[in-house]
Amino acid sequence: MKAKFPEFGSDEEAEIFLETADLSAYAMTDMVPVRFELRRTDASVGPRMPESPLDAVRVRPGAGESPPR
Repeated sequence: MKAKFPEFGSDEEAEIFLETADLSAYAMTDMVPVRFELRRTDASVGPRMPESPLDAVRVRPGAGESPPR
């Protein structure tokens, strides 16, 4: 009979376990698929960036100015 996976108190504990354990000794029958739903965003720079820097980048150039690259 194969062992069940232990429960971990942190991601660090889980990472250490996965790096050092022989996973063939553990039962994979309790595994379930996990689905992540990511939030859609209109910001192409990044979702964690505050709006004020994004607004500064979105400013249109005046006459005779070139757009930012």
